[in-house]
Amino acid sequence: RAFKSHTDDICNIALSGNGKFLVTCAYDKLAKVWDTTTGDEVATLAQHSDAVYHAAFSDAAGSLVALSSFDGNVSLWTTATGEMRGLCTGQKERVVQSAFFNEGAHLVGTGVDPSPTAWDVETQNTLFRLRGHTDAVPYIDVSDKLGLMASASLDGTVRIWDTRTGNSVHVLAAGHLDGVGVAKLSPDGKWCVSGSEDGTVCLWDLRAGALSEKMNCIGKAVRDIAFDEARTTEELAWFAVTADDWRVRLMRGPILSQETLYPDPAGMNKVIFFKDHPWMVAGGSDGIVHVFTKDTCTTVMDLEGHSATIVTVALSDDGRTLTSLSEDNEVRVWRMKSA
Repeated sequence: RAFKSHTDDICNIALSGNGKFLVTCAYDKLAKVWDTTTGDEVATLAQHSDAVYHAAFSDAAGSLVALSSFDGNVSLWTTATGEMRGLCTGQKERVVQSAFFNEGAHLVGTGVDPSPTAWDVETQNTLFRLRGHTDAVPYIDVSDKLGLMASASLDGTVRIWDTRTGNSVHVLAAGHLDGVGVAKLSPDGKWCVSGSEDGTVCLWDLRAGALSEKMNCIGKAVRDIAFDEARTTEELAWFAVTADDWRVRLMRGPILSQETLYPDPAGMNKVIFFKDHPWMVAGGSDGIVHVFTKDTCTTVMDLEGHSATIVTVALSDDGRTLTSLSEDNEVRVWRMKSA
């Protein structure tokens, strides 16, 4: 099933953990909520004066959705009804990402402003600012389980924060020589992996707050990182990396090694591990959504239907609903019956 009704380019998608709700974000200043089962449009969310760039759900059921906009604000909505719940302000410029934490009670927004803002969802009051970076913060990863946030900044550093207080726990520096575009926390809180515009990948030991290993194996800007939750332990970190050379690399630490390179020459971006199945999924520059085994990178299935490069993909928690956004400005929903 394809979804296409915006009047300008769609720039991002979000899928609720249960696979029921899909949100499309676009440069037409709107977001739309869809029911993935029926294909019906549930609501059009209109509040912002500039592009809506990112959407995040408060929980697996998709109860609330937060929309991050280039107008510098984050709006909050009841997903099922399209009722606006409030507006979070305080970021100086474009907001490119937001994430709920504290079981959906709080929200953090980040973007061009070097100091991300955390708000109370109910009141939209500012809780704290994450102060310390000196340049834009394009990415933040939040773990309720660990009570930590990891922020990636174009100042070349990664910072780890306490979600309860907003205090800095670690400053992870002296690893990258250029801006950091992504940083991910491991599920057990032992590791953080960051990727930079300089093509380097750094594995940080959060127990010591220090660099464990650095690898300059890519040569192109790193775009996405995903942990393999099933195999990552206190002793070993398994994760996948994609970069501007459009390849998927499966890597292992603490002594970084490249275990597998996905062989398809078409190229990949935005990689996701299935939680309960030995598969990975990535979008291809060939317009195909590729599903492949995580051990050997052997193709399981190719999902065809798009006519241009895949921008991003999203997967439900049970691995049965997969969504993809392409440069053809279409969003497609796929049912993974064998997952």
